[in-house]
Amino acid sequence: MLPTLQSEPLILRPFVQEDLPNILVLVQDKDVAATTLTIPYPCTEEAINNWFRLQQQELEEGKVLRWAVCLTGTNELIGTMKLATHPEYESAELGYWIGKPYWGNGYASEAGYLVVDYAFRTLELNRVEAHAMVENIVSAKVLRKLGMREEGYHPQLIKKWGEFKDVKTYGLLREQWVASQTKSTAS
Repeated sequence: MLPTLQSEPLILRPFVQEDLPNILVLVQDKDVAATTLTIPYPCTEEAINNWFRLQQQELEEGKVLRWAVCLTGTNELIGTMKLATHPEYESAELGYWIGKPYWGNGYASEAGYLVVDYAFRTLELNRVEAHAMVENIVSAKVLRKLGMREEGYHPQLIKKWGEFKDVKTYGLLREQWVASQTKSTAS
């Protein structure tokens, strides 16, 4: 069962079928699709339905945890957060996107904080990593804000829309997270 995570501005909750039309609207923006590996552009209703079935299956298998990122109060869907777990290594990969109308409000950082904290405190993972295309400067800022450090540069690692893209890897260990949380509580 996927828990609901909450902060003042956001609620991260399991996806429901009723979310699909809103997701489809948000991913129709080419700028949103361009920053992710798997969102097609243009995206179809069939693709969203297939994605929903896949994410339900992955959740049941305990492989991938995906939250609908919603605004507190209105429950308006604004994006998604994903934690692809690797229990055998006590690690996970963080992934996310936020709909363009909601960019610039700190929502990705806030939702990322909730998910990373859950990964380390509840799942007791040792490591969380994330990947960002080099040109996605905003995503790199979000990851650094979460305390992640750049760990690697991978030339032409992925192919998006027929073009090879360079990718950076960022990582964070539980001990680093706990130390950073202790410092922020003390100040």
